Amino acid sequence: MIDHGKKVYDGSLYDLKQKYGQMRELNFEAADPSALDRLDYTSAFADRGLEEGDLTIKTEGTMVTVNFNTDKIPVEHMLNYTLGKTHVKDVNLKDADIEEIIRRLYKGEVIEGENKE
Repeated sequence: MIDHGKKVYDGSLYDLKQKYGQMRELNFEAADPSALDRLDYTSAFADRGLEEGDLTIKTEGTMVTVNFNTDKIPVEHMLNYTLGKTHVKDVNLKDADIEEIIRRLYKGEVIEGENKE
């Protein structure tokens, strides 16, 4: 991949996902909408050195989507916090998709040659 004449990545899609796929998406439906007031991800993980894009939260009714960087917030910690603060009807955890990884490469959030393992 080239961005304005500069190589931002050279390799296979599989390797790209393995190397830079640290973003995860947690989707859940809260059993009680008022319980969502107890969720404060930003404060809960403030000591993790989060940068722009490391943690985003979107709420629509009782549905919540949390995108987070597993290099900064391990999956176990994210799930423990969420399940400890609210009762959920359903939950889904997704790996980063290729489009998100490429978007982060072009934004300069990850740099070719950095090892994220």
